[in-house]
Amino acid sequence: MVYQIVEQAPAGDIARMIASRASRGRDLFLSRRQDIVHIGEGLYRVPSSDGRRSYTVRYGEIEECECSDYLAHRGEISCKHLSAVGVMHAARHRTRSLRTCRSCGGYGRFLWGTQDHGECRECRGTGREVR
Repeated sequence: MVYQIVEQAPAGDIARMIASRASRGRDLFLSRRQDIVHIGEGLYRVPSSDGRRSYTVRYGEIEECECSDYLAHRGEISCKHLSAVGVMHAARHRTRSLRTCRSCGGYGRFLWGTQDHGECRECRGTGREVR
C-alpha cells in the first residue's frame, strides 16, 4: 500500500478538510452504526463506507486510526472513522432538557436526542398532580 504525504495546507483548506471528515464521519455513523464494534479498552472496529473493509480506531486520550487517510495526514486531521466513533460517544451521552409534560402540562425533565421520550418527573406520565 502506498501512502501520499500531504504538504502543509493553508488554514482555510484545513478547516474544510476537518469539516468534510466530520460530516462523512456522521454519515458513516448514521448508516453503519450497528457495525461499529467495541473491541477493547478504547478500541473500536469501524467499517469503511462501502463495508468491504474495517479499521481499528483508538479513541480516548490517544486517538488514531489505521486507515490511509489518517496515516497520510500523520494524525493532524481526524479521519471519518475517528469522527464516527466520536459521534457514537456523543449520541450515548444524551442531554437532558426542560420540556412541558404532555400529560399534566407541567414542566419535567425528559431525555432528548435519538430517543425523544420519557415521563414527567412530577406526574410520572399519569397526568395527576403530585404534591
